[in-house]
Amino acid sequence: WPKPDATATKELDRAPPPPTCKPPEGSKKFDIADAKKAIDEFCNDQSYWPFYIVSPVALTKKGVLPKSPGFTKAVDLPNKDRVVLQLAWDQGKGCGGFSLFTGANGDSECHDRFTSILDNCDPNSTIKQGGYLSENSCLIYRLGVFPEGTLTENGIDPFPLKDATKPEHLGAFKCQDTYVAVPSTPPSLGRSLLSLYSSNVH
Repeated sequence: WPKPDATATKELDRAPPPPTCKPPEGSKKFDIADAKKAIDEFCNDQSYWPFYIVSPVALTKKGVLPKSPGFTKAVDLPNKDRVVLQLAWDQGKGCGGFSLFTGANGDSECHDRFTSILDNCDPNSTIKQGGYLSENSCLIYRLGVFPEGTLTENGIDPFPLKDATKPEHLGAFKCQDTYVAVPSTPPSLGRSLLSLYSSNVH
């Protein structure tokens, strides 16, 4: 897959859209300074950078380029709570296509989108509750703080992702009759076609 073209890059050069300031279910309030450190750790993780973020269905297609429905990372805080960040394909939009983890503008795009959640949600306080930001490019950025044990083997996953390569996420097939009756040719059109045919063969 090619990198986003100039048109796509221009579209993403604008300021981030406003976030949705709805605390994720089960999240806790947190200090903005802790969240900023976690954002740096997540966005600067270069193991994510080569990946194309794609819809779950695209995972079933073979290819040589690395792809993923998204990445979720938990960063531990001194009080044992965990900042959980996710950059993923927005599975609620039904989008098609792909996007690099770093977007069109490098890792700064990752920082900008998460920082927008911090700056625009509870803007008059350094104590935050988290939220999410959904891009026109079909990416979604989620941020929240959860109790100790989150995202461990026996812990909760606050932002679960569907994977179309797993049978439990494929859904169930339903069959129904899709036959649609084709209306008969209007008499006037039939006579016109007959006249045209007759004139061509004589």
